Amino acid sequence: MEGATVQIEVSGENYVIENIMDGIKQSMVLSPADILKLAANAPKLQDQILESLHRKGAEPNVHLQVAQISLDHTVHGDEIVMQITDRNQASMSYLLTLQQSLILSQGLAQRVAQLQQNRQNPQH
Repeated sequence: MEGATVQIEVSGENYVIENIMDGIKQSMVLSPADILKLAANAPKLQDQILESLHRKGAEPNVHLQVAQISLDHTVHGDEIVMQITDRNQASMSYLLTLQQSLILSQGLAQRVAQLQQNRQNPQH
């Protein structure tokens, strides 16, 4: 489906998914309940697709622009809750152990330092 264009548009109380591929337009009407079911299954579907691509030797990656990150801790204070929200207000929450949190914080600090150094000393 490379080269396909997929759009979701509001049509009254429903949603229309339009797929245009090779100049051929196909449409499907979905109810709000259908959209919610699709959204709930999206992470599982994404995992299945990425897993199938990986088996074929590809290195699939999905990069979403982050709009906001929030951090909290669990009620017992033994894990960090990290919520990442994208520009479309879709969010994912992760539970990190203290060890994972430490590794993440150290890794981020190192990467940020590298990026800052690269900006100060750009290679032409």
